[in-house]
Amino acid sequence: MLRHLTSIAVMSVLLCSGASGAEYDAVGVVRFSNLQGFLSNLEDVPLIAKQFSEFNGVALQTGSIRPNSVPETVFEDNEIEIIQFEGVQGPNPYFGNRELQIIIGRGGQIHCTWVAEFTIVIDKATALAVFSGDGQFTVVGGTGRYENATGSLQTCFESEPTPLTADSAIATYTQVGTINP
Repeated sequence: MLRHLTSIAVMSVLLCSGASGAEYDAVGVVRFSNLQGFLSNLEDVPLIAKQFSEFNGVALQTGSIRPNSVPETVFEDNEIEIIQFEGVQGPNPYFGNRELQIIIGRGGQIHCTWVAEFTIVIDKATALAVFSGDGQFTVVGGTGRYENATGSLQTCFESEPTPLTADSAIATYTQVGTINP
């Protein structure tokens, strides 16, 4: 069942593979926290990530997910439940709660806003869940060489199977697109 669970959630990540070869092509690992606050009260989900790209070198990315739709079950049977919701960047707890996703790397900070579709696939037998998402980022400036940056990025992630009682999850992600400094 776990293989089935992961293969369903990875569909969102595979949709991003068509954008490879773009000017900006990063891979990374992200940690989401406050999952229980999200699941019980739709609270923001802070995130912090490490990534690498030829464009930006080793970089740090921070922000939070703010749900802007109520999670809804889109499929359910005896084995799995699939929940989806939309979200936007919430306040960045690492940068004065400004509503920006921040990428810090070679050359300065890149500031982004975004909207994304998120999916949670729950294996009922094991109470494990895989979280995935597909987001469209808009570059809205930054600092240093990115002060007037523009562009767009597609970001997809998939978590490892995580207990529903956990308050954090680790996911791998890709981020591809164009940044015009």
